[in-house]
Parts: sequence; structure tokens; C-alpha cells
Amino acid sequence: MPFLLWRIDEALSRPGHKPLKFRDVFCSHFYVTTSGFFSNPALQCCIAEMSIDRILFAVDYPFITNPPAIRWMQQVPLSDVDKAKILSGNTKKLLRM
Repeated sequence: MPFLLWRIDEALSRPGHKPLKFRDVFCSHFYVTTSGFFSNPALQCCIAEMSIDRILFAVDYPFITNPPAIRWMQQVPLSDVDKAKILSGNTKKLLRM
């Protein structure tokens, strides 16, 4: 979904539509998870479109086992601060823990 944000905004900006930035609504109300998508390019797209603060770590057991998710997060090219946000910080903030 994040890679569609520009196109949706463009479609909604046509004459006859009230001014609305779908990107703003989407990025302030939704989160994405890593569940079953352990891809660096996909993660970078989500970070670029939504920010690191809107990404939550998740696995997709039993469809994908847990070890690939762990190995991926260990090697993903992010700072330790950003990894901590994805692994638990963003969830704690979302759930007000």
C-alpha cells in the first residue's frame, strides 16, 4: 500500500474532489507490519513513505517460521535505534504501554 500513496493523492486532487491528502490520512491512522515480508527494499519503501515510526515487527507463523524474521532483523541496514523502534518501541507507543 505505501507505494500507492502518491497515485491516490494524485487521483483525489482532480477537479471536483475536495482537498484531501490521502497520504496524510493514511500515514496518521495506519501502521504496517513486517509479517511475512522480510525484504530490505520493501522495508525501505515503507520507511520512505510512512516513516520508521509506523512500522511494527511481526512474524507470520505458521506460514513462515520465526527464524528468518529474526535473522533478517539482525542484518537489516538500520541503526540500532530504528531497529528498537520496529522491534518494540512503536508497538509500546501505539498500545500506550
